[in-house]
Amino acid sequence: QLIAKFDELKATGEFFIAYFTGGIDANNYCWCSDCDDARPNITKHVMDKTELTVLKGVVDDRNSWVGVADHPYKAHPIMKAGGVPSLVLLQGEMALMRAESPEDF
Repeated sequence: QLIAKFDELKATGEFFIAYFTGGIDANNYCWCSDCDDARPNITKHVMDKTELTVLKGVVDDRNSWVGVADHPYKAHPIMKAGGVPSLVLLQGEMALMRAESPEDF
């Protein structure tokens, strides 16, 4: 679903953001502690302030992400998520800026 929406936005030439994060279960637990640590800053400085469209890619469980080089978000030829959490500023077929390390958040 995220990749189909990416293709739609790519065709417009507009700027947009892809946000990749670990999923939160029914007990409000996220398998990704880095995602939990970064979430307040991402919410405050990106999600609450941007007027751009944000595509949110949720990785539901650790086993589908860690060590899975062909995960669709990692293998995507443009988004190429380097980890979770990640933010990628995109325009058309270009990734213009990435935030992928704890220092970025």
